[in-house]
Formats: sequence, C-alpha cells, structure tokens
Amino acid sequence: MAYDQDAENAAQRHASDASVLLDHKRFDNAGYHYGLAAECAVKGSLLRSGVPRADAAIARLHFPQLSEAAIQSLSGRRATGLLKV
Repeated sequence: MAYDQDAENAAQRHASDASVLLDHKRFDNAGYHYGLAAECAVKGSLLRSGVPRADAAIARLHFPQLSEAAIQSLSGRRATGLLKV
C-alpha cells in the first residue's frame, strides 16, 4: 500500500507541537515545527485547489522553492485565496 499524505492533518499536528514547544521556550524547535506546519498547509491548499498530488510543488519541494512552484501550479478562481497569501 502506498503512503498517502494528509497534508492538512499534518499542518494541524505540527502547529500544535510548535505551540507546546513555544510554551516551553524551545524556540528553535518551535520555529521548525511552525515552518513544517506552513509547508503542509500550503500543500493541502494546493491539493484542494486541484493541483495533482504528483506535482513537484506537492511531492518534493520545500520553502522557498515551494512558494514559487505553488504560484506556477495554481490557476483559476479556486486558487485566488492562496495566491493572495
């Protein structure tokens, strides 16, 4: 069985972990998890916008290249919200 990522769930988990770490003044680790949460949130938004799971922006890239690829992958009215961010 192939591994199927749940980007939106992962974004929530990493954001929650980051908050716990921040409360314990573990700033570097909290920042790392906030970054992962942001990447997962962008990838989840791309999936909801209809970008194929195999697209490079979802499959392989991370910030800052993820931002550039996301803009190139998005089109249409459904993508307007993410493009504003």
